Amino acid sequence: MYSCKIVGSGVHDRDDAYGTAHLVKRTALAEGIDTMEVKRVLHGDNGTRLKAATLLAMLHWLWGSSPRTRARA
Repeated sequence: MYSCKIVGSGVHDRDDAYGTAHLVKRTALAEGIDTMEVKRVLHGDNGTRLKAATLLAMLHWLWGSSPRTRARA
């Protein structure tokens, strides 16, 4: 079974890693991701905002370990 839903969105006056990290943190805490035994998967466009150190630090805090990328075929 697979479910796909939009769990968070936001509009910021700048396109930067801080806004992205804030959105991810707010959404993850609202969804209770930090308390789940099995962590969810974050899909992204592999752009610079999702590779930024600020966001990676936030993901490390939420997931308890460094996020992994999907292996390429």
